[in-house]
Amino acid sequence: MIDRNGTFIGRYNSTWFERIDGESVAMILTINFKPLSEGRILVLTWQVNNDIYYYGEGFIFNNMLIGNYWDDELNSLIPKTA
Repeated sequence: MIDRNGTFIGRYNSTWFERIDGESVAMILTINFKPLSEGRILVLTWQVNNDIYYYGEGFIFNNMLIGNYWDDELNSLIPKTA
């Protein structure tokens, strides 16, 4: 969903089926601008309550959100920059 400013910024109910066992998963997807990216890069998080399970980054191209994601274990290994 694109908001009236042409961005995907916001909180969304996100659901999917796991490929291996077919179990359904429901989480809250939060999308924000990445600091110091001049609004070009988006930060994505999937969470249940206040626990974040997945992190991601993305960008908008032709009104589509393009990005990637990784789990919280990998996130702890990524060096943080200022």
